[in-house]
Amino acid sequence: REAQSIQRRHQHQLSFYEGFVLVRTQQYARGEAWLSALLHEPDLDNPLRVRVLNALGQASWFQTHYDRALELYRQVYRLALEIGDLLYQGFGLMNMSQVYNELGYYDQALDLSKRCLEVFRELHDPAREAYALYTVGNNAMYLGRWHLAQEYFEAAIQLHRSMGIDARLADLYALQGFLFLLLVDEDQSEAYFLQSLAIPHSPEQGDAVIAVDTWLYLALLYQVQDRWEAAREACDRAAELAQDLQNRHA
Repeated sequence: REAQSIQRRHQHQLSFYEGFVLVRTQQYARGEAWLSALLHEPDLDNPLRVRVLNALGQASWFQTHYDRALELYRQVYRLALEIGDLLYQGFGLMNMSQVYNELGYYDQALDLSKRCLEVFRELHDPAREAYALYTVGNNAMYLGRWHLAQEYFEAAIQLHRSMGIDARLADLYALQGFLFLLLVDEDQSEAYFLQSLAIPHSPEQGDAVIAVDTWLYLALLYQVQDRWEAAREACDRAAELAQDLQNRHA
């Protein structure tokens, strides 16, 4: 701002960045006020307007104001369609899917995540395609469609591997292990759980939280198999990690 850009477009972009940072640092009231003021600028261009709407949707979603978030994400999708912004069409669909998932409307969430997957494939964006595959699988799992969930999780695993992205693999392996446990394929279940736990984890990246759940699922598998000592050790590992994370619930 000290450079005193005379172009309104640059001033608007700076305002967007400042508001977005406030939202991402949990200063929601200030961030929403900043972004809402920007949204009412009469000369705000539509490519930036769609980003402002999406950021406001995230602020509402993070605060569990689900009705408001859904309405904003619908506006994101409609405006993105109007201006031909395929990327934000995908974001609008993905974000609506995630809100519906949290509300327990899994059929709607599954439909939206499938549409989102088509968009990211059309964009030839493998990283976002991989995340969309994961999201479709997750929604299918909540609906009890185990084999469909496995299919999408496996596709997500393969795509992440091909790109050398390991960050989400621990979660995907754990989910596959859980599904094979439900389908009574104990060998495959254990193999996937152990693959998940073999990936280095840290509290900063969130992997440690996944590891706690994975150790607990592995303990359940061992109980089913009457492997009581192994089950106790798995529970101990989960408890140690939970203590490190100060996770009293686990």
